[in-house]
Amino acid sequence: MKKRQQTTAKVEWSIVEYLGPRKGYKLAEKRDVLIERKDLLNYDNCGQGQMVYAYELHNLVLKYILDNCKNNLKNMSISQWLVEINIIGWELANASWNDSTKKQHLEQLKNKYKDSNTVFIDQDIELLEYFINLELSRLKRNLASVFEKLAEGKIIIYKRSMYGKLINGDSRELTDEEITNFSKVKRELATKHNVSLDEISWKTRSKDVIAFKKELDWILIDYGFRYIYMKLMAA
Repeated sequence: MKKRQQTTAKVEWSIVEYLGPRKGYKLAEKRDVLIERKDLLNYDNCGQGQMVYAYELHNLVLKYILDNCKNNLKNMSISQWLVEINIIGWELANASWNDSTKKQHLEQLKNKYKDSNTVFIDQDIELLEYFINLELSRLKRNLASVFEKLAEGKIIIYKRSMYGKLINGDSRELTDEEITNFSKVKRELATKHNVSLDEISWKTRSKDVIAFKKELDWILIDYGFRYIYMKLMAA
């Protein structure tokens, strides 16, 4: 597999490991959200247009692990990692997945500037919401890539796991079979509603994305879950 082919494989697979000339390559941990090829190329070619935030994320992750994880494995969601390394606050993290929280923040923003000459119209709010979702999606994707790169360099110990938030409020790790099944369901729904798996994280007002999420939510409820999320464990 040439370097170009390796990069293509990394778009869809988290682990692309060379096993030798006879065994070829091992592909493992199929991604729920595909990484853009240009981001992988930029990250592999430092100095030729690095991935956005790569340098900052790299240093912040290393500092946090050195300060907090010497004798203690940290297993947190990607959003929690972003909060812990001081990239975003909990308000923004919660607003990214909780529609009611997002609406509250947008109303607070409107009220803050109601006595000024600034007038917010619906299109302004839509643009702000679009930017927040797109930027958070980019941050999460790049943070996961930084962890993978540090682990490949034997700098940190790293494991990625998928968890489900149960209807009763508890959480548990998904089995390999559940991960495979849910990934298949998401791909089938994406095809059915004509959306990409990348778009569902930031095109929140698209009627196709809304239909996709509504159907996926009902399927998750049938399995006893409210939603599914990723955790990164590192030391």
